[in-house]
Amino acid sequence: MQNWKRWAMLAIGLAVSAVFLYLALDGLNLREVWINMQTANYIWLIPGVLVYFGAGWARTWRWHYLLRPIKAINLRDLFPVVVIGYMGNNVYPFRAGEVIRAWVLKRNEDVAISASLATIIVE
Repeated sequence: MQNWKRWAMLAIGLAVSAVFLYLALDGLNLREVWINMQTANYIWLIPGVLVYFGAGWARTWRWHYLLRPIKAINLRDLFPVVVIGYMGNNVYPFRAGEVIRAWVLKRNEDVAISASLATIIVE
């Protein structure tokens, strides 16, 4: 039964992602995208990636500080949770990534969803 639930959740997640991906890419001119990709200056990816990960670590440290009274969690373990939450904010509407972040923290570290949502709101 548990294995069936996992497959159902995976299927639902993929379906929701496919719907939002379709909505995001509907009407996109792929030829124009390809032309722009060929003329792009990819050297700018290096500082962009560095800034992204630096900001991610700063956000992780901030949330780690807020979570300390609830449960001490290693920064290395908390970083993927933060990144998953921000990815959810980029993909799903209504800042759903924050709820995803609370759910992943519950699953990985057994922190109550209400407690983690409270720290997310304060953050």
